[in-house]
Amino acid sequence: MPTPPMLRSRGPAAAPRSIPDPLVAINVAALTVVAAGLFLAAILAVYDWKTPGAEAPLVFWTAIVAVALFGVDLLVVVLRHVRRLRLGL
Repeated sequence: MPTPPMLRSRGPAAAPRSIPDPLVAINVAALTVVAAGLFLAAILAVYDWKTPGAEAPLVFWTAIVAVALFGVDLLVVVLRHVRRLRLGL
């Protein structure tokens, strides 16, 4: 016996939860580190006149994290594209 109309749900069936993309989590974490590093470098550039040598390593490592993040993003995008090509999608 079919379900009576008054007992049927009005909206579409609930979609299953999607799995979050790990690349997004890596991007958020790395960009948080880069933003914090740049903010700290800005504070040191303005208020730290006694030890100017402290800012150079901070900016250097912040730039390394940003370039590494770009490299990881590029690698993942290329690998996903190659995978789609191999699957014929």
